[in-house]
Amino acid sequence: MSTMRHAVVANGRGLEWLTSLILLGLAAALATPGDTLSMSVSYSGFIAAGFTETIFIVLLLIVAAERLFGLWRNGHWRRSPILRFIGAIVGAAIFAGLAAGFAWPWIAAISITTDPLTVSFGLPMSTGVPVYALLAWADLQAAYRSGADIRVCRSLQWAG
Repeated sequence: MSTMRHAVVANGRGLEWLTSLILLGLAAALATPGDTLSMSVSYSGFIAAGFTETIFIVLLLIVAAERLFGLWRNGHWRRSPILRFIGAIVGAAIFAGLAAGFAWPWIAAISITTDPLTVSFGLPMSTGVPVYALLAWADLQAAYRSGADIRVCRSLQWAG
């Protein structure tokens, strides 16, 4: 069995690889020519928060590279679960921030009419909201698993 196949399939880290590659793919998409953030009203929350494409690209590349390195070295270096844990927590924060950023224009467009039971939704919700929220949840699960791996590594270190 190849080393990469073993790292992804046999160790059950496929979802961690996937979310790491999604971060890398987002960075690549933002790095293409053109101003991606100004293309859609969905990005207005990020623009209002002061984010630029450059900030996004650098942040996503650093986190993706750290996570991919930790996954690649997993099991061969005793600190790799710590790298995976930190990467998963930061990844969850990034995905949750993306979900919140895409939700902001939708939330800001909601208006309550004179009847308190009637709510008017001025904009449709971006599909990015549930997608990124679920990716954040997946990374929280990965952080939990990495935390368990940290405990196992520490117990083996003290036992040996």
